[in-house]
Amino acid sequence: MVWRSTQASSRQVVVRVAVVHAQSSSITQISGAGDVVLEGGHVVVAAIVACLVVRFGRLGGGRDQVSAAARAVVQLGGVGLVITAVLRSWPATVVFCAAC
Repeated sequence: MVWRSTQASSRQVVVRVAVVHAQSSSITQISGAGDVVLEGGHVVVAAIVACLVVRFGRLGGGRDQVSAAARAVVQLGGVGLVITAVLRSWPATVVFCAAC
């Protein structure tokens, strides 16, 4: 919490306002190349775990889980690029919202 003080010029009244910094509500925050590699590692580990569960559970070979993980990465990457492009431009944001 940060306290900010302001003074009114006519009455010299000091007003204190508490400013609370809101924390991000996202699950992950990527702030560099190291974070991208770390998240990529998480995806690879999750795909391997899914493949092992399927194989040891005798539910199949596990190839479907690997291809599903790769497909999800490509699709979510594309969606992320579209959202980033739209939100960086006010006109694009207005057109996108009007189309929905």
